[in-house]
Amino acid sequence: MLKQLLLASTLSIVSLSSHANDNSSWSFGAGHFEHGGVLGAKYTYDINEKHSAFASVGIIGYAFGYEYQLNNHVDLGLTFGQQAAYASDGFLVAKANYYFSNQGKEGFYVGASFGVKEEDGECFIFCEQADTEKVKSIGGIHIGYRF
Repeated sequence: MLKQLLLASTLSIVSLSSHANDNSSWSFGAGHFEHGGVLGAKYTYDINEKHSAFASVGIIGYAFGYEYQLNNHVDLGLTFGQQAAYASDGFLVAKANYYFSNQGKEGFYVGASFGVKEEDGECFIFCEQADTEKVKSIGGIHIGYRF
């Protein structure tokens, strides 16, 4: 199932990037949630001056999300997706990013995310897991560079 979801997220990124405008951007980064897990790429499509949508694919997962630009340096948003071994049944987090240069420019950014994931136990591969549908709180940090 994870392979199909990774394929779907990759196709979504390609589809979004084919409609790219001057306000779209790519970024690469590390951390939980924002870039799909551990290391990954993120494509952001600006809907208008304040709102944007993004899709990302990482080494162990994928993510989709929404961002609202609070000011030139801060955005707030929601992210959902999956990460193998950590949030394999999915996650939903609220996030905040701080851009060291203005939002529309190239440069580094850092952020933090807090939310929930379904907890069925930690298992990377070849483990039996019961579907418990327990929800667990999670948090993570990330760093990236926007092009």
